[in-house]
Amino acid sequence: MHRPLILIVLCHFLASFSVLGMSPYYPTLLERSYALKDPALGGVFYVIPLLVMGLAGPLWGWFADRFGQKLSLARAQLGLALALYLCSLAPNAWTFALCLALQGLFGGTFSASNALLAQYYQGAALSRGLCYLQYSARLGLFLAPSLLALVVLEMPDPAVAYGWLWLLPAASFGLLQTFLPRPGRPAETPTSLTPSHHPIPFAWLLAAEFWFTLMTVVTFPYFVKFFQAAQTGIPDRYAGFFFGTPHVVYLLLAFLVIGRARPQQALSYLVLAFAGFSLAMLGHLLPGAAVLLATRVLMGIALVYGYVYLNQLVGAAVRPHSAGKSFGWLDTASKFAGVFAGLLAGAAVSAGGLRAPFLLSALLGLPLTAAAWRTRRTYA
Repeated sequence: MHRPLILIVLCHFLASFSVLGMSPYYPTLLERSYALKDPALGGVFYVIPLLVMGLAGPLWGWFADRFGQKLSLARAQLGLALALYLCSLAPNAWTFALCLALQGLFGGTFSASNALLAQYYQGAALSRGLCYLQYSARLGLFLAPSLLALVVLEMPDPAVAYGWLWLLPAASFGLLQTFLPRPGRPAETPTSLTPSHHPIPFAWLLAAEFWFTLMTVVTFPYFVKFFQAAQTGIPDRYAGFFFGTPHVVYLLLAFLVIGRARPQQALSYLVLAFAGFSLAMLGHLLPGAAVLLATRVLMGIALVYGYVYLNQLVGAAVRPHSAGKSFGWLDTASKFAGVFAGLLAGAAVSAGGLRAPFLLSALLGLPLTAAAWRTRRTYA
């Protein structure tokens, strides 16, 4: 029963492409379309949809459980399409900010897609499906900014691009409504866990999702400036390559890890992933282009094992009747982690310079690694 998985993942990729492609170019858009030349405003506008989406996540989770996961995803797709189209019509920056808030309020295709998957799959099968959705998000994060750079950076009014991007979530809505079959009994593989075999509290999973996202995202906003100041001897134009290296590693390695992952191994691999990520962040503080490349590769490996095995535990914990609520709270944890990461990154750079976010990320990894180790010993 692969058709629902393929269709839901494809539809999520189309929707995520439309959102992820523009956010790195907010400073350029604000300057060219609205004559706002302060680059720091790009970070402010980046936070707006994340903050609203985080606040709305539990509400839409309840909506999904009450009225159906397919209807909830359709709501997210159409809401995102409308918000993007309105972005193309915004006459000033403050109207554009309001449209981004609408994008956050009526969007949320990732959590809605997760909840819909739980109507078709359960246990280990659901865990693999969640990993494929995470894969599509990483693919969008890598491809969308790269491809849109060829267009957006050449446009005198980048906001016009939204006049085309809204078609992607609209198309995903049409595909879903036309080709998605009715769910039968959720597929469950023999290796999936029952609730009695999964005593780890869901609150622990929420906290781990928040903390891991926080420590991974806190270095994102200032990596390019860090690269330019690192004196690696490499031209600045390669900053994008180094920034994207962890995501390329994720895309190359994820399918191999997903195919072999088992929930029973999750906590052991999470300890290694969290510790490995902290080590990679410390490696950024060492000199040399080769060392920097190696640490970016290690960062990508840690991301693969961290998110794949977190999804193993989530897939074993989520039940179809409450999938909307569960993924709504997970999405809220992730979005608020992004908001706090942006604020912490700015404060860290102000206090300690461009190297500070990497040291902060490494320090954040220590309590998370210790918590995973302790949980592993408790529930082994």
